[in-house]
Amino acid sequence: MNRDLNPNDLPQLQEMGVRSALRKPLSEELLYEKIIWIFQQERVPNTPDSLKRKVRRALIHEDLDKAQFLFNQFSRNSQVIPGDAKSLEAELALAKGEYEQSRDLAIEAMALGRQYSRSPAHPRHELHPSARIRRWPQVPGKC
Repeated sequence: MNRDLNPNDLPQLQEMGVRSALRKPLSEELLYEKIIWIFQQERVPNTPDSLKRKVRRALIHEDLDKAQFLFNQFSRNSQVIPGDAKSLEAELALAKGEYEQSRDLAIEAMALGRQYSRSPAHPRHELHPSARIRRWPQVPGKC
């Protein structure tokens, strides 16, 4: 909760694991609504971000069966970006010790992510301007 939050800050906060952000001043009704939503997502996740977070938590705790079960739910979700599904599948393969498959899936995820970020049909998944890759100027005669 912070009065200085703006919509551009939300992607960075979500990458750091923040589930929801509220601007001050806030109403009691809105606060309870957000808290209830967070608890519901913890118990029965149905958004891609909640499912992805739970898969990664299961991988950290080396619970591969639970991670596989949650990944199956994640991959069936219609809101999931194809590159995200491949990326998470690569993480799961890595945890299982399937290194070559993990590598191949990670490469495929990067290719899908690049195609998807350029797609005009999905403007909400564009990279945040601060996350864009900056290219170093080329020096003639060097690499």
